[in-house]
Amino acid sequence: MLAKSLGGKYFPKNFQLNSKRYTIVIPFRRTTMQVKQTTVPVAVKLPIETRDRLQVVATKKDRSAHWIMREAIKQYLEREELQLSLLADAQKAWKNYQTTGLHVTMTEADQWLSELENGNNVEPPECHV
Repeated sequence: MLAKSLGGKYFPKNFQLNSKRYTIVIPFRRTTMQVKQTTVPVAVKLPIETRDRLQVVATKKDRSAHWIMREAIKQYLEREELQLSLLADAQKAWKNYQTTGLHVTMTEADQWLSELENGNNVEPPECHV
């Protein structure tokens, strides 16, 4: 109803109002533009000293402080995700050992790794109880 009363006067005749979401769709040359948001703004409160250090590094690297923060967060998340993955693998291996009792002694593992270091392509030692 609102679209009918507004259509043609201030808005195009095919103006639509989606009242459930409160978004306005205005076709442009018979097509509707849709923009997918791939980033979101996030506020981070930093101590003044940290902000100043960040600005110094950004200036020296000829980058923006924003770029430095995004790169630092990306690298931090990659490290943390890898660490969590390794921890999950270790916990899975520990549960497997508790269930089966299969293992390789430290001496056996050291000998195998020494052979690999020397360039010998040898099979890993057999697990035993």
